[in-house]
Amino acid sequence: MQMFINFKLKVHAAKDAGLDTVSKFKYELNGYRAQLARPYMTDQSKLDELMKEAYAHMQEEVRASHILIECKPEALAADTLKAWNKAMEARKKILAGEKFADVAVKYSTDPSVKKNFGDLGYFTAFQMVYPFEKGAYDTKVGETSMPIRTKYGYHIIQVTGRRPARGEIHVSHIMVKPQKEGDKDMAEIKINEIYQKALEGKQTFEELCSLYSDDVTTKNKGGELPWFGTNKMVSEFEEAAFGLKADKEISKPFKTTYGWHIVKRTGYKPVPAYTAVEKEIKTKVSKDTRAEQTRASFLKKIGKEYGFVYNEKYAPVKAARVAELAAIRATAIKTESGLEYNIIKKGAGVKPADGANVYIHYAGYLEDGSLFDSSYEEVNKVCGKYDKNRADQNGYQPFPFQYGKKDGLIPGFIEGLYKLSFGDKAVVFIPSKLGYGERGAGNVIPPNANIIFEIELLEGIPPPVAKESK
Repeated sequence: MQMFINFKLKVHAAKDAGLDTVSKFKYELNGYRAQLARPYMTDQSKLDELMKEAYAHMQEEVRASHILIECKPEALAADTLKAWNKAMEARKKILAGEKFADVAVKYSTDPSVKKNFGDLGYFTAFQMVYPFEKGAYDTKVGETSMPIRTKYGYHIIQVTGRRPARGEIHVSHIMVKPQKEGDKDMAEIKINEIYQKALEGKQTFEELCSLYSDDVTTKNKGGELPWFGTNKMVSEFEEAAFGLKADKEISKPFKTTYGWHIVKRTGYKPVPAYTAVEKEIKTKVSKDTRAEQTRASFLKKIGKEYGFVYNEKYAPVKAARVAELAAIRATAIKTESGLEYNIIKKGAGVKPADGANVYIHYAGYLEDGSLFDSSYEEVNKVCGKYDKNRADQNGYQPFPFQYGKKDGLIPGFIEGLYKLSFGDKAVVFIPSKLGYGERGAGNVIPPNANIIFEIELLEGIPPPVAKESK
């Protein structure tokens, strides 16, 4: 509310001072508008769906290994395509029988791969970025996923285990740091002595912790640690803690990279009922990458309701286009990357030379038949997207491109383009991972949207079509 008040006061003050047209003020004004509008740009039904999916994931823990091929969200198309091809190359080796760990060491750019060989251990909802989490939960044990795009790059995921969620546990611990004298592990000797004292019961666990623990942050608190669940502690500590079946039970001594430990269970909580964590889940969903899906769904809905995308007048056109594209797709060729293409008009069969200047006519569609952009004037008119200002500026023209370039266009478009010869026209079905991915493209292409392009490869700009006199 305070932001809104400040916003209104600034507007009035700027108008009174005659500053409301200054570029700096207009920039700030747009920023206020974006911040004010963003919380309301949520599709409640989509939000509910994502919340329930998250809770379903919370019921189960997944163990997975991964191979990361780094690719920044702002990477050029050529670099994106290179990363995708490298990920597919790694996957092909795994499917051919090579050990995942060996392939991971060779290909993965995750710095931890030298230690864990790609193994991430068990995890549950909200512990990984959402596309990775969903990809893992959607993959069966023993299977290897197709490349999955996140903000870090492309991931190949192999799921190695599933188990019911463990919930959260509360423990206290005594730690003895590594100490060696010759061949003797003095820390092991000391922790065993402390363990025997704990079993005898002459001193409480808390007293023993105060006397002997090397963990300075907890020794004066009885060794008490915060509540934790899966993937919050090193695996040895986690296994020992969750192996305790009752409160007050004490573990046998065990070793981690930090030293030797004994653990006492002081509390346990299973995964709560949905109603108990609904608010918490809502907050988490609203803050992570899932939120982009709710906003995209919201924009799609209001676009449909108010005619921002297609009004009812063009609904038959859209439906007809969906049917036409489906028929074309039925006989399309699918490439290894997942791209599908169908050459619907053949030219002379002459391939451009690398470095040659070519011209590209195009029309881009969403899967629901919505046209989001086209260089064809007539296509824009038919689909209700005609822009007279663009036409007056001769903006409906094929765009120039240097054949052989691997950047400047999305990977799927480039791959489809290089299937063509001069004069060819093709329809190319581009999966999200070869398009705009989880980012989408402004308010035009939603996150994770599959898109379709009609592409025509030309040697030059066609002569202008004579317009009828009025």
